[in-house]
Amino acid sequence: MPIISIGEGGASLTEVVLAVCLIAFVAALGIEGFGGVVARSKGRAAAVELAGELRAARSHATMRRETVRVSFEEERATINTESTDTAGSLLRQLDFKERGVMIEHLSAGPSILFYPSGRVATPTTITLQNRRGERWLLTVSISGRVTIQ
Repeated sequence: MPIISIGEGGASLTEVVLAVCLIAFVAALGIEGFGGVVARSKGRAAAVELAGELRAARSHATMRRETVRVSFEEERATINTESTDTAGSLLRQLDFKERGVMIEHLSAGPSILFYPSGRVATPTTITLQNRRGERWLLTVSISGRVTIQ
C-alpha cells in the first residue's frame, strides 16, 4: 500500500509539494535559531574570558605589588597583559580574531592600568560586539572591580 496516493482519497501533488516546502521552511528557521544561540554563547564566553583576564591582571598587580597594563589592539584583535615595572614583561596575550567577537569601543583609551592597590587609573567601559550585532559591556570601576552587563 503506497504511503502517499495521488488522486482519489489521497493528497494531490500540490498538497505534497506545499507540505514539503513547509517542512523545509520550519527546518530553516530552526537552523537559524540555533546559529543565533551559538553566536550568542560564543560572545558571552569571550566576555567572560576577557573579564577573567582583567581580574587576573588586577590580582597580579596586588600580589606582586607592581603596575600591570592591559592593552587592546583593535586592528589585530589582541589583548596584551604586561608588567610596566619590568621592561618587555609580557604576562599574557589573548587573541579574539577567531572568536567572532570584536572590541567595538573602549571608553578610556586603548589600555587599562592596574596599580598595586588594585585600583585603576581611569574607569573604563569596554563594548564587545559579535557578527550578529549583539553587544556585551564590561565595566572596570575606579576600585578595579570588573563586571559584565
